[in-house]
Amino acid sequence: MTLVELLFEVDFRDASSKGFLEFHNKYKKQKTDRDLFVQFTSYNASHEERNPYSSPNHSDPVGVYAYPLNYVINNPADIWYGSQTKWIRVLRRKTDKVLYVNLLNTSEIKNDLWNLGYSGSEALKQAAKKFPQVVKGQNKDQKAFFAFLQYDFEKDRFRTGLEQTALLRKTWL
Repeated sequence: MTLVELLFEVDFRDASSKGFLEFHNKYKKQKTDRDLFVQFTSYNASHEERNPYSSPNHSDPVGVYAYPLNYVINNPADIWYGSQTKWIRVLRRKTDKVLYVNLLNTSEIKNDLWNLGYSGSEALKQAAKKFPQVVKGQNKDQKAFFAFLQYDFEKDRFRTGLEQTALLRKTWL
């Protein structure tokens, strides 16, 4: 007895642009290179532009945002953020200073918050209470840490991207 019947299936190649398919074919042989990242952007077409955007179109810290090449090649239908952008840039990491918030353990997070002048345990609780829809499930403490960096509880407002970046630099660089 069959419980489901497949009515329709689309391969990513059926739904992708010609440019994405060319990119995919060109870089799939390099997908194991851990120093290669993919940035999707609609800003500044110049390949010479290497600066982070000081006013990103989201409320995150200022930085260079990119997916690992391996992830883009292996999960081409899961790149929702880049699906409406004009350009795909392949970037090579030139530093070991890459922050993977999801890989920080709770002890590291509390220590980073302590170095910023906050009680780590209290800060995580405060963020979880303010943003319960975000701070849940897997990586709960990492999500709480990031939410705490984004929201200024003393001034009851979201921090600007530049303010968030300054806090991260204090803890991580």
